Order: sequence, then C-alpha cells, then structure tokens
Amino acid sequence: MLACPDNENVAHRAEVAFVNCVERTHPLAFGFRRFFAFSFFIDPLSEVPRNWTLFSQVWQFTARLSPPFELGLRMGQPSEPFVLQFKVRNDPEEEKIFFEQAVMKGVWHRIVFELLPAHVGGQSPGRLSVWLGETAGPVSEAPIARYEGFWGYKPGPTKRGRLPQRCEHDAYDLFELRFGIYRRKQERRLRMLFDNIVYADSFQAAR
Repeated sequence: MLACPDNENVAHRAEVAFVNCVERTHPLAFGFRRFFAFSFFIDPLSEVPRNWTLFSQVWQFTARLSPPFELGLRMGQPSEPFVLQFKVRNDPEEEKIFFEQAVMKGVWHRIVFELLPAHVGGQSPGRLSVWLGETAGPVSEAPIARYEGFWGYKPGPTKRGRLPQRCEHDAYDLFELRFGIYRRKQERRLRMLFDNIVYADSFQAAR
C-alpha cells in the first residue's frame, strides 16, 4: 500500500477471504481443530506502521465486532524492526496480546496456525498455536507461541450487524480466514507478498 496522508477515519483494505459460510463441508467452527498457513514477504522498502495494521484475521460471522484473532504489525518508529503482534478477543471484549516476534524485511517467512476457537461459556477453553520459520526450510515441530483460553464470541445475532448476504443459512458459529493488508490510512508505505496458502486438518499438511 502506498503512503498517503494520515486519516483516523479511513481504512485501506486489500484482503482475500476464504473458508466462509457458503461451504460447510470443512468448516472452521467451534469444536473443530484446523490449521491455516501461508508464506509472507515484507518488501525491504516498507516502513514500520505508525497506526494499526493487520495482515491476517480469523473473523466471526456474528456481530461485525473486532476479530477474535488478528495478526498485525506493531506500531513504532521508522528505525525500529518489524514486529508481529498476535492478539485474541472473547465475549466480554477482553483483548489480549499473547505474543510478539520480530521479523526481517526482504526475507520469505512461513507461518502456521493451529486454530481451535472456544467462546466464554463453552465446555472447555480453546487453543491457538503459532509456528514461524523461513521458507528455506520447514517450520520446526515446536510452536513459538501457544494461547490456551477462550477466544471467539458466543454465536448469535447482535445489534451491530447481520450476516453477509452470501450466507444462505445460520452461520453464527462459523469463522472466516482472511489475509492481506488492512490498516488505518497513514503516511508510511507497506508492501507485502503472500504465497502457498494452506487450510488443513493437520500440522504436517499445513507446514
């Protein structure tokens, strides 16, 4: 995304969304353990953001609320390194940054997520694990971070929104995977590339 004047009221978005409510044969939903992976590259001329910037989300079809999981870039000064920021949310709008990791520009990285959402009031907590490595080789067997707890919103409609028109049936228990840049309009430039996107039932298939 090109640099442009700061504007707190305008956001720019260049995302791809998949695993949505239209196809229920292989859902990402409460009680299902799935794996999501992709490779990403931050262009060497990119600048550390000065306002919020996301590049992957697990978005829930329930309320147009903030995503229950998001992967973003930490705000900072241009001279600082790029830092990945992993954040989860649940029903009481509890927000938690559970991990941060510096990454290099100009290098391809491979990231794998284990996704097991669970809302507050459910029978047991969920889990969200993260593996990260360079694409010159596979990611290691051991995750670099793991969150065990509730993340996701209780299924059902709310006052803040309705389901998208493409959803032909009740989809409040489903999640959508998104990747691509979504950020507040700002004067710092950011260019990212994505490749080798995988949605799978196992870590070995995703890595």
